[in-house]
Amino acid sequence: MPIYCQVKEAIKASIERGDLKPGEVLPGRLELCRMLGTNRPAVDRAITELVREGWLISIKGKGTFVADRTVTSTAPVATFAVVWLPPRVQPISDTPITSRDNIYWGPLHRGISYAASELGVRLLFRQCPSEILQEFVREAKADGLIILAPHVDDEQVLRDLWQRRLPFVATSSSFEDDRLPCVDTDNFAGVQQVLEHLWNLGHRQIAIVNLALQSTDLLRRWEAFQKWIGERGLPFDPRWAMLSSSYRWGEGEAWVGRMERWLQECPCRRRSLQPLMRWR
Repeated sequence: MPIYCQVKEAIKASIERGDLKPGEVLPGRLELCRMLGTNRPAVDRAITELVREGWLISIKGKGTFVADRTVTSTAPVATFAVVWLPPRVQPISDTPITSRDNIYWGPLHRGISYAASELGVRLLFRQCPSEILQEFVREAKADGLIILAPHVDDEQVLRDLWQRRLPFVATSSSFEDDRLPCVDTDNFAGVQQVLEHLWNLGHRQIAIVNLALQSTDLLRRWEAFQKWIGERGLPFDPRWAMLSSSYRWGEGEAWVGRMERWLQECPCRRRSLQPLMRWR
């Protein structure tokens, strides 16, 4: 059994035995580490899950308290549907996007789950085709939608949701229509900072590797690259770009092989690119 589960069961047992009574403040997290002989991450996760399950109540600035489980709360619980639209090309990865071990989706899922736990929000995770998205929201009685990393050609789907006034937010994306509620890093500015750094190092022939232009994140990076190169009046050979209109999870090894061949042939090859040859 994972350590955090052991911590969780120990706290629940203390509550059930009456050692910790309803309304009583939970010992501090460092004190719990000492009492249970464990580490802080395990205690943090155990408390987060106990709050979500209704055993504890966390009040910001005041502490964590034992919940009175004999009292039925009348406060409404919000339900958010976390959805991802089926890809145009089916993924072939052995690590599904719902897995916490997925290198991209795992951190995103964890962040959403932890925030929902703190807010007492119920989450529904679903893959949902765009044509039945609105029907799903009605049937699930969801109070809002979190759409994970929609692609470039999903913009019309988001526009339809916005026009119908369905509450939603899209993660890891940005679109031309700035009315759409999206949360994203500034990929455009990030690429330009990288290019400025390479410029200051003396590089004038700069190549780019960009996996999937169906992702709005990667499309913005490619647009930033083209704009910056154009503004500097630098030469650009199409052979200096390794691009793809689509990318399927699980194709990593094939892409590494393609990248190795591309680096061998790329006219602007630099020593700074050599570590990529050994990446697996």
